[in-house]
Amino acid sequence: MIAVAASVNQERLCREIYGDEVLYVPWQRPGFDIGLRIESLIEENPKAKGVLLGHHGMSSWSNDDRSCYETALEIIDRATAYIEARDRGERTFGGQRYEPLADDERRHLLAEVIPWLRGRISVERRFVGTVQDDPQMLRFTGSLDGPPSRELGTSCPDHFLRTKIKPLFVDWNPETRDVEALKA
Repeated sequence: MIAVAASVNQERLCREIYGDEVLYVPWQRPGFDIGLRIESLIEENPKAKGVLLGHHGMSSWSNDDRSCYETALEIIDRATAYIEARDRGERTFGGQRYEPLADDERRHLLAEVIPWLRGRISVERRFVGTVQDDPQMLRFTGSLDGPPSRELGTSCPDHFLRTKIKPLFVDWNPETRDVEALKA
């Protein structure tokens, strides 16, 4: 959902994916005013079952918890299907620059590098790190467009509070297997 909510064409995509079932609200600071705006849109569109909040995400509603939960999943699943249908396969993110290491080799490398990295990052204050190495993340980080995309920062202004502006992204060729170059 955040991929749709944070896209350049978020309003058009909302209409294309959901028609009038999901309402669109452009980004504005969270608070009372946006709540009143959503309430007004719901009254004007009684058949709607969710709202896409520009650069925030989405919300859904129903008179019971289970139905609300199922509606949220349906909205998310429709966005997922829309995005997956337009996946460019090997050309996604400009194509692959580097092939990822095999799972075992990657885990061994992470076991060596993560404690070293944590020691350097956590000198002045504690940090919590998350390793995400699923196929989608590896496709992005090993792509031609991955390095310049990191400069775009987080997709939602509210995320600055939790994830900060930019991720740690080291432009390193895993095919060299040079751990010292990675550390440098």
